[in-house]
Amino acid sequence: RDAQEPLPAFLCGMGLTFEAANLDHVLKHRDVFRRAGDEATAMVLQRVHDDEVRHVRFARVWLLRLLRDSSGAGHCAGDHVDDVDLYARCVVFPPFELHKARGRPMMAMDGRRRAGLSERFIEAIRVAERRPLPPRGKPGSELPRRPVLLSQDG
Repeated sequence: RDAQEPLPAFLCGMGLTFEAANLDHVLKHRDVFRRAGDEATAMVLQRVHDDEVRHVRFARVWLLRLLRDSSGAGHCAGDHVDDVDLYARCVVFPPFELHKARGRPMMAMDGRRRAGLSERFIEAIRVAERRPLPPRGKPGSELPRRPVLLSQDG
């Protein structure tokens, strides 16, 4: 569905959901390569993890800046800004939801802290469960349209 405020929705979806999950995925794979004796690849994956920390921080910082600049006019704006409330107000569901912001196992607690996420938000990610999709045909239940892919022939 279309977001009321596309940029905050994008920052939540990409930065605070998918890139946050990559914090865990990359550490998991780093450890696999390290156990296999491939330290060079493990070091590359550690650098990727460190980049992901910066990406998550970037999303959070810019989300807060956008809200501050909106002067209360936007649907995500508010006087008290809490990571959990901020995410819930700005994220587009479906497809994004909090349980997708972690890998299995959830390993990157320190990375999330370095990205500036609150302990409350980290805990909310840890315990989040999949939400049921809204029934079709009800207001707010419109699923995003899938792009039409053209064949190479035309």
